[in-house]
Amino acid sequence: MHQGPYRSGEYGIHYVGALAAVPPATVQRFLGGSAGRLAADRARGIDPRPVVPRAMPVSATVRYRFDRHVLDGAEVRAALLE
Repeated sequence: MHQGPYRSGEYGIHYVGALAAVPPATVQRFLGGSAGRLAADRARGIDPRPVVPRAMPVSATVRYRFDRHVLDGAEVRAALLE
């Protein structure tokens, strides 16, 4: 988070959690108006953008490695359902 002549690390802010604890006006002061508002909001979990779900995959693959060669269908099924 470097914007302008100040660095957040100079204020002891090295993590997002620490940024969330700083008053939004202070964040705006050292990052600038809109950048400070955005950073303060995001650090507090505020994001007005809509969530757009992605399409589910057409198929899925699961791999399971047995320690030995297995022919018993029930054992194979039980392992895959784990």
